[in-house]
Amino acid sequence: MTPSFQQREPRPVGRRAQISWALYDWAGNAFATVILSFVFSAYFTRAVAETPEAGTSLWGTTIAIASIAVALMAPIAGAVADQGGPAKPWLAMCTVLCVGATAGLWFVEPAASAVLLALILVGIGQFGFEMSFVFYNSMLPRLVPSHQMGRLSGWGWGLGYIGGLVILSVALFGLSASRPRRWVWIRTRQNMSALSARWQHAGSPCSRCRFSCGRQIGQRPGKALAPCSARGLGNWCRPSAESAPTRTPFGF
Repeated sequence: MTPSFQQREPRPVGRRAQISWALYDWAGNAFATVILSFVFSAYFTRAVAETPEAGTSLWGTTIAIASIAVALMAPIAGAVADQGGPAKPWLAMCTVLCVGATAGLWFVEPAASAVLLALILVGIGQFGFEMSFVFYNSMLPRLVPSHQMGRLSGWGWGLGYIGGLVILSVALFGLSASRPRRWVWIRTRQNMSALSARWQHAGSPCSRCRFSCGRQIGQRPGKALAPCSARGLGNWCRPSAESAPTRTPFGF
């Protein structure tokens, strides 16, 4: 006999929960800006790898492998989120994974011996970063009514871009060609520690804020993974003709 699950109605939330949700985007997008796009990627290819060509190739391969891992795991994570599984514990876990990897980039010295360490940390950070936004995006329907989702989503999107530009400006301050090369390397490593601390500080209110995360009544958080994943993936693979799916398998 197939058990029936009762979906708990989301509780009304205040402005504090909505601001906490938007601040996570402010904190998280700095990883994509500083690590993946501008500062650390240039530091790796020019200072850590043996040659810029080899560094670029290794960097692209690492990002591709992490992206494949995200593509394999995101449908399961999105199924958990779509079926009302616990989002905040998974969000916190993915955030800690990415923050820890970012902080570990401090130990990447400008030497070829640090190539493997850099690639492992960047791959882990990329995976945690992408997976965290699967659960982050799934929180939006639980925070505001459907007619207000566009407004809150826009605030989060805008704060994310502003946060990325702010941290990029801070990271690039003083990193000019006139500076000694060793000083630039030290400054880059310091930025990794500052970025991880900023994300932990600005992103933690979202995972700590109290609002309904849509857990099924009578289920513990750890036991919601299997039934939520099975039902979510089943609905995704076999959509009904009456209601076409309105969300992607990645949960947003």
